[in-house]
Amino acid sequence: MGRIGDDLRMDYTPQGHTVGLAQRMEALASGGSGARNRFDLSRARGFARFVGRDAEPRTLEAALERTRRGEGQVLGIVADAGTGNSQLCFEFVEHCRAEGVQVMGGRCVAHGEDLPLLPVLEVIRDYFGIEDGDRERVVREKIGTRRRKKWALCAHVR
Repeated sequence: MGRIGDDLRMDYTPQGHTVGLAQRMEALASGGSGARNRFDLSRARGFARFVGRDAEPRTLEAALERTRRGEGQVLGIVADAGTGNSQLCFEFVEHCRAEGVQVMGGRCVAHGEDLPLLPVLEVIRDYFGIEDGDRERVVREKIGTRRRKKWALCAHVR
């Protein structure tokens, strides 16, 4: 922090290499891109076509059909990084939504590593409409009044 001003009024401002680097990065960044990661950038540019992965979409579609018949489904997608797992999940979710299927999701995040069921907790909170700050009584009411629906959970674990 550095001082700016005169004898009558003194303020402080951040300065140094970190501030300069942040200013240069901000100047180079495109405004309003909304891309948070490489996946968002790929989606904005348009995905590459899947090659050699015909079985996976068929497996997902079969699981969706079993869900429609009332058979609960949980799918885990595990493969090497960079092979299109996120794209596969994204396209399947978009297909489900286009078919009128309600989709809820949870994400694995690095800082949630010690909470193994964090993605499932997010799905449950989403399903019941539970928000941060809801009191216990409100949470109980939301759970008690929620209609039962058929739903599928698709988790992508990195």
